[in-house]
Amino acid sequence: FELCNKLMNLEAGEGVCFYHSIKKCHGACGGLESVEDYNERATQALEKISVVLEGNFFIFDKGRFPNEKAVVAVEDGEYLGFGYFDEEDFTGSVEEILETIKTYQSNPEVKRIIKRFMTDKKGLKVVKW
Repeated sequence: FELCNKLMNLEAGEGVCFYHSIKKCHGACGGLESVEDYNERATQALEKISVVLEGNFFIFDKGRFPNEKAVVAVEDGEYLGFGYFDEEDFTGSVEEILETIKTYQSNPEVKRIIKRFMTDKKGLKVVKW
């Protein structure tokens, strides 16, 4: 995206940044690029790295033992936590699944991991609730 290291507070000093001299910055740090153009590229970069999970859903996968299932819960687009349950004693209600979930704090990195897991792993069962 050729964003400016000075404007991202990764470089200090006067004038244009080092990246401008090697043609990796368009010169916003020295007034050579409009604020609008720079901000548009910055917005594109943020959109590229941000991870958006939407809605409420469970991701089911195999568990640690035979007849066990693992479940990851996402609520309102935020990671809620994960848990395990025995398939044989399971009725499948949302409330029952939520009771198995050990809650954890959501953060961008965990959301990236979930998104990548959903993209890369074959055979996952995703159920919206």
